[in-house]
Amino acid sequence: MATSSRTLRLGVALTLIALAVRLLFVSAVGERYDIRGYEAWVLTLGHQMPWEFHSTAGYPPGYFVISFATARLYALITSLGGGPNATLLIAMVKMPPIIADVAAGWLIAGIASMFAPRLALVAGAAWLFNPVGIIDSAYWGQIDSLYWAPAVGSIWLALLARKDGRKTLPRTAWSWIAFGLAVLIKPQAAPVGIALIAAAAYAPRNLLRQSLIGSAIGIGVSACIGWATAALFSGRVAPWDAATWVIHELTEGTNVLPFTSVNAFNLWTVAMPFYVPDSLRVAGVSLATAGLVLLGITVVAIVVHFAQVRTDRALLEMAALLCLAGFILSTRMHERYVEGAVMLTVALIGCGKRWIAAAIILTCTTTVNLLYGLAFSRLFDPADPNKSVTTLNLRDFWPLVSHPLSIVNVALLAILLYGYFRNVTADTPSPPVLRAMSG
Repeated sequence: MATSSRTLRLGVALTLIALAVRLLFVSAVGERYDIRGYEAWVLTLGHQMPWEFHSTAGYPPGYFVISFATARLYALITSLGGGPNATLLIAMVKMPPIIADVAAGWLIAGIASMFAPRLALVAGAAWLFNPVGIIDSAYWGQIDSLYWAPAVGSIWLALLARKDGRKTLPRTAWSWIAFGLAVLIKPQAAPVGIALIAAAAYAPRNLLRQSLIGSAIGIGVSACIGWATAALFSGRVAPWDAATWVIHELTEGTNVLPFTSVNAFNLWTVAMPFYVPDSLRVAGVSLATAGLVLLGITVVAIVVHFAQVRTDRALLEMAALLCLAGFILSTRMHERYVEGAVMLTVALIGCGKRWIAAAIILTCTTTVNLLYGLAFSRLFDPADPNKSVTTLNLRDFWPLVSHPLSIVNVALLAILLYGYFRNVTADTPSPPVLRAMSG
C-alpha cells in the first residue's frame, strides 16, 4: 500500500510538471493557419447557436461541441475582464488538447501496468514528457490528442473487459462509447475500431456473449450521441438527414488535400516528394487504390493473427499496428496522424525490448516529422501572394531527412509486423537468440 501511495504521489507530481511544461508554450502561435481557424470557430460560436454555425473544414461535429463550450467560457471571461484578449483566446483553444494529452499519460500507464506493473510509471512519463505530444498539442495547438486519448482509453477498457467476466459487458460498452467519442472528433481514430471489432468477435469463449452484447449497447449509445451532435450542428433532426450531413462533411474533408503524403514520413515519401496527387496511375492503378489495397491486406493479416492468438498482448499489439499501418500505407496522411501509434507503442514498452526500441524510434521520427510540418508552414503564406520562397522546393525541402526517415518508419512497421506474426501463441517458446532480440 505504501509503495502504491508513493507511486501515485510521484505520478501526480510528474503530471503537474508535464502540465507546467506544456503551459510554457501555450501562448505560442505554432502553426498559425490551424490556430487561426480554431480561434475563428470559437469567436463565431461565441455569438451563434450551434445550428447556425457552418464550417467547410470537413470535421465531424465532436470538436465543435468542445469549441462551443470553449466559446461560451471565453465570452464569459472576457465579459467580466474587460474585453477580447488574444493571449487568453489562444490559451483556451489549446487547453482542451493539452488536458487530453496529459490524461493520455494516465491511460498509457494503466495499460502498461497490465503487462509490466513496474514500468507503468515509466510508460506514463514517457508520454507525459514525449516531444510528440508537447509539440503537437502545446506548441502547434493541434487537436489530435482530443481523439487519440479516448481511442487509447477504449483499448484500455477493452483490456479491462477481459479481466473480470462480471464487468465484461459494461466495460465493453464503455469502450465503444469512448471510441465513438473519438471518431466524432476526427475519423483518424478509425483503426482502433477494427481492433475493438476483433476483440469482441474473438473474445474468450466464456466472455463472448457479454462482449457482443456490450458492443451492441456501446455502438447504439455512440450512434445516439453522434445523431444528437450532428443534429445540433446541422439543424437536421431526422437521423438519416443528420447522418447524410456528417458523411458529406467527412467526404469534403478528405478531398481537400488528395495527395499521397501531406508532409507525412511514410511509404509514399520513401522515393517520391510530398504532395504527389494520389490519382496518379501506375500500371493502370491509382496510388490511392494501391494504398487501400496494401492497407487492406495488412489489416486482414493482423486481425487473422489475433484470431489465432487472442491474448491481451496481441490485442494491444494489434491496435498499435493497425494505427501505424494506417499512417504508413494510406495516402492523404498528415504528419500528425501517427500520434495514436506513438501512444500505443509507448504503452507496449512493458512487452519487450522490441517495443521499447520501437517507441524510441517512432518518437524520434515523428518529432522530426512535426518539425518538418512546422517548417513547411513558415515557408509560404497562401493569404499573402507577395510572400514566397523561390529558392526551395516546397514539396521536398529536407530530402536528406525526409526520405531516410520515411525508410526508417516503413522498416519499423515491417519489423514489428514480423515480430507480431512470429508469436503464434503466448506460450510458444522461441530460440534463445530470437527471444533475446524480441525482449
